[in-house]
Amino acid sequence: APPPKSAPPVTASVAAPVAAPAAGPKGKGKGKAPPPKSSGPAPKAKAAGGFAPNMQKWTGRPSIWEGLALLAVQEPDGHFDKERVAEKLCSIQQPGSADTDFASRLAEVGEAAPTALVLRLAHKVFEQMFWHEWSGVEVQTVGSGRGDSEKVKEKGESTEEDLEKRRKTAKQTMLAYHAPACGEVWEELAEAWLKAQGWSSEQDTSVDALLAEWFAEPFVKRSHGKGISEEARKEREEARRKKEEEERLAEAQRAAHWQSMMSRSVLDVPWDEVRTTMWCSGGMGGAILTQVGDGEALVLKPQGMSAVAEALAVGIACLVGVRVAALRVLSMLEDEFFSMSSAVHQAPTMVSEHKNKMWLITSGSKEFVAVVEFVKGPVLQGLEGQRALAAGGAAALQGLGALVALDCLLNNMDRVPAIWLNDGNLSNVMVAEDGSIVGIDQQLNPI
Repeated sequence: APPPKSAPPVTASVAAPVAAPAAGPKGKGKGKAPPPKSSGPAPKAKAAGGFAPNMQKWTGRPSIWEGLALLAVQEPDGHFDKERVAEKLCSIQQPGSADTDFASRLAEVGEAAPTALVLRLAHKVFEQMFWHEWSGVEVQTVGSGRGDSEKVKEKGESTEEDLEKRRKTAKQTMLAYHAPACGEVWEELAEAWLKAQGWSSEQDTSVDALLAEWFAEPFVKRSHGKGISEEARKEREEARRKKEEEERLAEAQRAAHWQSMMSRSVLDVPWDEVRTTMWCSGGMGGAILTQVGDGEALVLKPQGMSAVAEALAVGIACLVGVRVAALRVLSMLEDEFFSMSSAVHQAPTMVSEHKNKMWLITSGSKEFVAVVEFVKGPVLQGLEGQRALAAGGAAALQGLGALVALDCLLNNMDRVPAIWLNDGNLSNVMVAEDGSIVGIDQQLNPI
């Protein structure tokens, strides 16, 4: 046989690609065919950075919510001083706005402009808070696993009563945080002062321009289900203001009623002559103003183990000759306690919503209830207290000094902050109708 032929020499060149063989008839295998080429639109390009339509770019200005800090500089007569407002504005504005002369800008509008500015700002905050309702959510119920579940619409529309509760809660939070000088009546006194200055609606336009320049609104209106029209919002706002005015009038009538009452002895109380009652806030659980007969009143206050300390404090005050409200303690083990409780439960109350609170005080949930002297006059807080103290003259100041001395003896830190490092509580000082100073809610604390 002839010898085998030698293999061709190997070179470094790369052979040209070989064309795939032509497709033959379809086979019978089970292999997966390649996906067909897409004929749809090209993929979207990556979104550019920035702000979405429902977002609001930060402007560097404080929000109108931050502007509520201006409440802290209210004056006792209800108005807001130009210089103090300007100083506060400087403290809450962002760096870069220090060159703004806030006092001069306010003066250009008018001397009452600072008061109008704070009022308009507060109104905007609450209008913004309650401008819409939400229409609810759709939830999937849990079925038996056989396809019998369903989607159910849960409505979430707020009633006017719900909105009113939210407004009150928000206002109380705002007052507790910023503490205006006039307390709960800060708005009423500010509006009364502004009205007395002859403020006009045209000036409101100038004030609104300053608000828009100095503050940013933190929210933008966007769809959250069922919104309400501007006209409907204005109608609700008007209804709310009307309701608030009715409540203020009713509260003024109640206050006038109790101011017409005279104090009576806390001893030998004819409980069968109780005419009407009213719960008022304060202390641990509040207290019950109680009318006895046609023109006399006393106060019922719940007490726990502090009953002994307060009774002793009142006794010491009597020994050293310092004027405090007289007090007598009733125990639930005494027959008189049940006579008192029955009389309070059967008597009409001025605010029906408070009936349950009064029941908690007199039903025996507290072991003791104090029968306290009714003091006719304001507490030493706000504009009314300031006027009463000024009218009392030197005698009122001497009485206040005696009360401070008593508190030093008792180590009572919950009244005038004379030697204690706290804020005190001037609502525990009352100015009686004759101008004398009367202490209430005494404390006795060990050192």
